[in-house]
Amino acid sequence: MTKETRIKPARTPKPKPVHHAEDFGLDPVGGGDDDLFRWFLLSYLFGKPIQSAVAARTWRLFIDRGLDTPWAILETSHRKLVELLDEGRYTRYDETTARGLRICMGQLIDDYEGSLLLMYESSRNDSRRSMASGQKPPKYLCAKPKNCSLGEWNSKPHQSPQLRPPAHLL
Repeated sequence: MTKETRIKPARTPKPKPVHHAEDFGLDPVGGGDDDLFRWFLLSYLFGKPIQSAVAARTWRLFIDRGLDTPWAILETSHRKLVELLDEGRYTRYDETTARGLRICMGQLIDDYEGSLLLMYESSRNDSRRSMASGQKPPKYLCAKPKNCSLGEWNSKPHQSPQLRPPAHLL
């Protein structure tokens, strides 16, 4: 007497939503440092394994509270950032995200005067120099590159599964 084994059909994974800067009223190319930073912050929040609606809602809370510059985020206490992330429903990742944001903002301010445009220009110059001399490419902005996706902004902007740059950049 043998039991027949039933094979369950494979589930097709639900496609992840793709977000464009325009969906959030941003122009990271022509909008200057403000829009570029807001896009970076949104990308950072999308970098956690969390629902995109949660990341978008949390980003909106940051913007509405005026936490849309590296200085504003760095000047906010760890506890206040955790509370804001909790309000956005980042409950599993509130502590690590708050800590990572503060580290990232500190590095951005210390190394690039708080400017992503300056970081971009610096990375282009560093890449050219390191390619010419055979050295390793420059370090990532954040303590954990996984948390900060701007490391390959210029060379592979299309790599993020949830965020896409404007079509004219691809």
